[in-house]
Amino acid sequence: MISCSIGVLAGSPAWSQDVEGNVQGDTAAAAAPAQEIIVTARKRAETLIAAPVSVTVVSGGELDKKGLTKLDDLSQTVPQLVIGDIGSNITGGVVLIRGVGVSESNPFSDQAVSFNVDGVQVGRATIRRVAEIDVAQIEVLKGPQALHFGKNSPAGIISIRTADPGSDFEAGFHTSYEIKADEIRADGYVSGPLTDALGARVMVYGSDMQGYFRNVVTPSEELGPTKRRVPSGHEYGGRVTLVYDDGSDVTARFKLSHGRLRGSGPDDIVQVVACPQGVSQLAPLVDDCSANNTVLHANTPPALAELHPGIASQPYTKLNLTLASLELNYDLSDALTLTSVSGYYKSKQSQSTNFVNADSNAIGILSGSWQAFKVDEFNQELRLESDFDGPLNFLVGAYGQTSQLSQPSSIWANFDQPAQFQGDVRKQKGDAISAFAQLSYDIMPTLEFSAGGRYSYEKKKFSVTTLDGDPKPTATPKRSWNDFSPEVVLTWRPDSDLTVYGGYKKGFLSGGFNAGAGSTALDRSYDQQTSRGFEVGVKSRILDRRLRFSLVGYDYEIRGLQVAASVVNSSTGIPDAILVNAAKVSQRGVEFEADFSATDALSLHTAIAYNRARYKDFDIAPCYSGQSVDFR
Repeated sequence: MISCSIGVLAGSPAWSQDVEGNVQGDTAAAAAPAQEIIVTARKRAETLIAAPVSVTVVSGGELDKKGLTKLDDLSQTVPQLVIGDIGSNITGGVVLIRGVGVSESNPFSDQAVSFNVDGVQVGRATIRRVAEIDVAQIEVLKGPQALHFGKNSPAGIISIRTADPGSDFEAGFHTSYEIKADEIRADGYVSGPLTDALGARVMVYGSDMQGYFRNVVTPSEELGPTKRRVPSGHEYGGRVTLVYDDGSDVTARFKLSHGRLRGSGPDDIVQVVACPQGVSQLAPLVDDCSANNTVLHANTPPALAELHPGIASQPYTKLNLTLASLELNYDLSDALTLTSVSGYYKSKQSQSTNFVNADSNAIGILSGSWQAFKVDEFNQELRLESDFDGPLNFLVGAYGQTSQLSQPSSIWANFDQPAQFQGDVRKQKGDAISAFAQLSYDIMPTLEFSAGGRYSYEKKKFSVTTLDGDPKPTATPKRSWNDFSPEVVLTWRPDSDLTVYGGYKKGFLSGGFNAGAGSTALDRSYDQQTSRGFEVGVKSRILDRRLRFSLVGYDYEIRGLQVAASVVNSSTGIPDAILVNAAKVSQRGVEFEADFSATDALSLHTAIAYNRARYKDFDIAPCYSGQSVDFR
């Protein structure tokens, strides 16, 4: 796979401040520029050039100037990053870096690419809806990030820092309009000091969208469609930020975000574009199987809508999100800082749909469903970091998370002879703890050796009850996993304009349980996934620092790759979407990025990446509906 991007940008640099570039030696420090792009890829502030990590930085100003209004739009400017919605799914999101990720077809799974929003780790793609507004800076870290970030992320991290209040009063307003979907978005903020020590920032946002697909289902009095343009809906929310700094040894930052979404239904973004059998497997009677921005989606038959209070004739999606974080920093001395980050994430979603994409004249095969999904997660991290003048420094810490997931559902198939193939409440309770440590030693003023690792332990429990609360038996009610992920890096910085590094990394993603629609009498669990391998890179600035570039090469092996499979229920014909450990994969590639400041007002950006991934073993190969063993 080869991916690339090229762009022209007139604007200002990313998060900038006066620093010395975190380089070694008096000569290098004296040569450091007054303005630098600062990253926190290693949980410390250092320049982009100095950080021995494959990271792409996008500032809030760049997002505005490039017209990137959503995190999903980052795929246009960050090669090998894919973010997007996914239909027929209660959680509705997928994130991939370098082709590696975990589908959220199973809502109980953690993503292989996590989001870190203001220090809080969230392994679920829905968090992006409250994290993509009023952004100060985004760092896309590629490859295993086990050492420095919460629950290990074997494919990468999207680290987001939202805007803080400044020392002066300010206010702003942004609006945008997208022609294809007739979507208007707007957000505004007010920010400034409340006292000499306390600053506040309040942000609100909203959007309304008419839809970018045409629903071409045959009109029917009972089966609609209610809307011809889909997906449609509106979204709104806001964030409050408080920052306390009285000049003492203690500083604090509190953020509370909340968002609400009301949409037309989860299947409105499902478009059938390939039909090996000549007709759509999803809609066997009518579908043109072309990528022509049309969908075929009837309303739920009224008779099915009467079977459960959550099932509605008109499909809908409702989503409420809350994210809270509290960061406390205590300077124990001039060289020791203790940091505490507490986070709470809550998501509550419900949806109703006719999940069979068939025409209204095929009423016999139409179905109806109601599903809800609730997430409650609490995170706590403590870390102690040194900044000694000598050659030896350290970072130590601990992390804990507890989570409660719940998926109640009532799903009925086949209008002619309605049969309930799922009607229960599936729950997963998880606890994760880990400890991490890193030592860095300056072998010489320009050569740094760092080594560390994270030990992780996770356990999860799976339970099922009827909708009335009566327990149902489960084949495997609990499982646990543990892992040690080391990281060793050697970094050479001859001056503030050149960094060369190489190292070994390992990443870990725990296993879990499948929610889905299958029988709980079977084992619903799957195992952990790990990534291990080597990465080398060079970062430099040349031509009077007008040209900045990075070149990265990597070679990883992924074991126990978690992939989505579909097991068809023989009695209803409805697929059960599950995760399985299917494969061992080798992954190699090269990435190149460059920024050129042509003038003070004009900069050019280009990036190109090559990724070669091959299955070394593949134990399970799911077929699409109707595929035979001979068709491979």
